Amino acid sequence: MKLLILSDLHDDFWSESGRDPFDGIEKEVGELDHLILAGDVANKPKVRWKFAFERLSKILPLDRVSVFPGNHDFYNFRIDEEDRLEQIAASFGVQYVLDLSRFDTAPLRAFTATKETDYGTETDGRISPGCGAYRADQWAYAQA
Repeated sequence: MKLLILSDLHDDFWSESGRDPFDGIEKEVGELDHLILAGDVANKPKVRWKFAFERLSKILPLDRVSVFPGNHDFYNFRIDEEDRLEQIAASFGVQYVLDLSRFDTAPLRAFTATKETDYGTETDGRISPGCGAYRADQWAYAQA
């Protein structure tokens, strides 16, 4: 099975820069058995998920795509209206997933990490005091 787990697509950022994140790899993406979008498809999902899914549908049938929500997927949105994200995904034939229990993943093991953190570390591994002060409060963009 050919499976790609892609996080932090940020399709809206690619679009705003006039670039395509799949440029040059369309054939490989089109040959996937399944693509998991593991968070951060785009900011403002009610508006921008449409464009991300339309772009992706040109190279891969969307019934082979699953999406997990990320923090950016709640920007300018309400975290307590997650059912609306599932409706948006379903309207394009994309499976919306809240947890891995919907997948038979045995014997698959996955480790995920983010390139962005709200803290830094000292050389001895301790968290740097005040390092996160200059960073945006990620949850401030998602309304409760």
